[in-house]
Amino acid sequence: MTLNLVFHLVLLAVLSLRPNKSIHSSQVLVSIHMAYIKDTENLLGVGDHDFVLLRRLVFPDGNVPRCLHYALPSPTRGCMFKNPFIDHQTVLKIWNLNKFGGVIGAFNCQGTGWDPVEHRVRGYSHCYKPVSGEVRPADVEWSQREDTAAMAIAASYTVYRCQTEERLLMTPSSEAIQFTLQPSSFELFAITPVTTIGGGAIKVRFSPIGLVDLLNCGGPIADVQYSGGGEVRMKVKGEGRLLVYSDVKRRRA
Repeated sequence: MTLNLVFHLVLLAVLSLRPNKSIHSSQVLVSIHMAYIKDTENLLGVGDHDFVLLRRLVFPDGNVPRCLHYALPSPTRGCMFKNPFIDHQTVLKIWNLNKFGGVIGAFNCQGTGWDPVEHRVRGYSHCYKPVSGEVRPADVEWSQREDTAAMAIAASYTVYRCQTEERLLMTPSSEAIQFTLQPSSFELFAITPVTTIGGGAIKVRFSPIGLVDLLNCGGPIADVQYSGGGEVRMKVKGEGRLLVYSDVKRRRA
């Protein structure tokens, strides 16, 4: 159901009921700019909303921090022509773009697939096992948009893991980030180019990661402006913890 969701939900449904609201919400957020608000069969019930999850999905005004590019279909190249349902090894990875970075969604979908005999989607419990994968900046197809194409040639990137809240610094030649996902779990990787600003004796390496209380943490960043003196001005929508990377300690904020 996960792969069908990622590829076809925009064509099949506007409202859907899902048993694992967190993983399905993250898939839809990365792929088609929607947000689930209910995960119960009692559509008229009261008290069935997960407000903790909703706060990670939407702004206080109810709008969604949208990616720039539809992820339908945008699997990463490494999982093309593989079966992330029942091959015991493939992590489904989808990519998208924000204004100042990219995002990779990684999902353990093993154990769900079409039964040709029963003609229905069913679970395969022998596939409910952890699977491992890897992520690198090149997994994002930066060149798909003219306004993000230059990000493909950045000298370095910050990578923020939204679930574990780890921040990593890597270059295009760095070894890929290794990770393991438990059954029906996911991780989102926010990948942001590092920019060198300033000149002469004042040079600063800076990367705007975003509001890390949101799943799509890079989505709220509306504008970033740099000055020659090493000053950065950011315009961000929403509220919460703002995370940036700088190799120089800030003087004021």
